[in-house]
Amino acid sequence: MSHPPSHARRRAALAALLLSGCGGARPAPETPFALAIASTSGGAYVAGCAEGDRVAAARPYAVERWHLPADGAPALTARVPVGVPGVDPPVVSLTCDGERLVVGLAEGAVGLEGGAVAWRGAPPAGWPAAAPPPTSDGPHRFTATLPDGRVTALGDWGRGTLRGGEFVEWRPAAGGLAEATFDGEVVWAVGPGGLWRWRPGPGEPMAVPLPAGLAGQPLVDVFRDGPYLWVRTAEGQGWPFDVRGAVPVVAAEPGTLADPPAAPLRAPAGPFSIEASAGARRLRILEAEAQRLVGDVELPGPLHALLPLGDVLLVAAGDEVRALRFGDDGAAHVAGRLRLWSPTVRLFAVGDRILLVGPRYGFAVARRP
Repeated sequence: MSHPPSHARRRAALAALLLSGCGGARPAPETPFALAIASTSGGAYVAGCAEGDRVAAARPYAVERWHLPADGAPALTARVPVGVPGVDPPVVSLTCDGERLVVGLAEGAVGLEGGAVAWRGAPPAGWPAAAPPPTSDGPHRFTATLPDGRVTALGDWGRGTLRGGEFVEWRPAAGGLAEATFDGEVVWAVGPGGLWRWRPGPGEPMAVPLPAGLAGQPLVDVFRDGPYLWVRTAEGQGWPFDVRGAVPVVAAEPGTLADPPAAPLRAPAGPFSIEASAGARRLRILEAEAQRLVGDVELPGPLHALLPLGDVLLVAAGDEVRALRFGDDGAAHVAGRLRLWSPTVRLFAVGDRILLVGPRYGFAVARRP
């Protein structure tokens, strides 16, 4: 039987995963590079369960309890953290059992009772088993019919209640984020829930109000062009926003915005240049001046983003962010690793912080050494 990890074991696991940094003008390739998540904001709804008009809704590292009365406004009655991002596996399923909840994780499970964690590992006697992760080809990861006939639903887009197929209340979530850009102060990101504005920190991201012709459409791309922020729909329609004021406003009529041309991701690494196409599973290492191929690096999954940080290159691939250092011969060494169990689509650096954007966890801040 699995047992709850002690604080000492959790600290040891954190140290083993994230490593500790060391100083030096030019660290050796093997010198550890620490990268730890300090906070997360937003995130998709990944699972749910319901009993009567009481609904449990899970984000990757927290479980919410909602009361959805027939004759009143929805009420958030509890929110329980169930793990540490970058250390613990995220939530993938929920099972309601009266006042108890079994929270299925990517690895193992957690039991909640009375608003607190009752156990970790495998369900003890008398508790139901953890449910498998929900599967759905549509926009909703979970739906349930309430006693009065309304339907509660949740997914990347958020959480809401429907009657007759139409939403009667809807709370968007910064989940399913597909693309992001950073203007030095604000991270702008898009996904099925629309356009999001996030000032790096523990605060929640803000949904940007969209005009009638754009609201409700999944957005797939966002980029800055001078004072304007452009967003693109899945149908290829581009909308420019003027973001110089407190509230973004549409700057001009929308028009067709073609897919950007595919270009390899590139980053400097000392005397070398690192490049690969988005989605590739290997990095190419070239001499920066001669552009001669000197080697390659196998990745843990499809490549999403690169971020050079001095002598270290951060690589978001698969469900990890790795810190790579390169020796004088071009050989790559893993100096640190941060596992998030889901992709990271963009990485940004600001001061001693790394900003991460992903479709499951939303926005995150990591501290660098």
